[in-house]
Amino acid sequence: ENERVSTPVPHKKIAVEQISTFKRLHRMYSSGEIKNEDVVVVEDAENNEQSAGSIIDEFSSIGNALAGWIDRGWRSDRDYKLLRTSLDIENPTLSEKMTKYLLQDHVIETFLSFIILADLKWTADIGASLRPSREDPPSDELKRSYRATMLLAHDNPTENLQSIILTKGDVMVEELLKGFQPNSRANLHHITHLLSSLLNCIPDVVLQVIGSNKHNVDLFFSSIIDNLDNGSVLDFFVSLVLAENCVEGNVRIKFNGLLSEWTLLLKLQQKIIKPQTSDELAASVSDALSYLVP
Repeated sequence: ENERVSTPVPHKKIAVEQISTFKRLHRMYSSGEIKNEDVVVVEDAENNEQSAGSIIDEFSSIGNALAGWIDRGWRSDRDYKLLRTSLDIENPTLSEKMTKYLLQDHVIETFLSFIILADLKWTADIGASLRPSREDPPSDELKRSYRATMLLAHDNPTENLQSIILTKGDVMVEELLKGFQPNSRANLHHITHLLSSLLNCIPDVVLQVIGSNKHNVDLFFSSIIDNLDNGSVLDFFVSLVLAENCVEGNVRIKFNGLLSEWTLLLKLQQKIIKPQTSDELAASVSDALSYLVP
């Protein structure tokens, strides 16, 4: 099984000079040139040179910046290992403690990575990543994906699950849509099952995320259409476009407007006649059109 590569996280830019200074100050502090008691910031009146106290301040300032950067990466690895352990359990439960943990910053993204299974070393020249087929024996990776999906997908969510959905629903939708991208090895049944559950619980949020702008519509719908030869994706696609249970009228109107502007029906027709489109995908796209245009 491939080792996980840590995802880069946003952080303040730290200059090379700052890192060099940090190392120099660390050596001085470790060797005793700077004492713990020299913490009062003063200026040498004659030389106007920095005292040990102001050097400590500089040391602390740079150290804090580096610590924030390093700590996020360390926490991401820690979260991954903890969540992987929990998903190795045969029947994990969404306890109150687990719920509070998933509500912490960036943790739900790490949890969903067990479903999305993105190949961080993927490049466009490689082609689409291989996804698991029905004939494949269930791997440990696929078992974790299934358990993670079942923990978060429910038509009648518990209080704990409702808390996660209402707080992190938009993040969940945006992350799960990455499962349709060519660098993902996700099981599409898991992806669409969880997205369909979210579409049922928070339809307006799902439509807002996908239809927030033209870029998102193009990015997300293009990758979904590329996978319409999967039956679960076709069902989700039709439910998404129709979205009959959307409670916010303005959201529905904006979403429909963006789909019309993106020329969804024309895009589907063009997909059918493209030479590189497989017979299976062309047939599924044709089915999608028949649902949308009776």
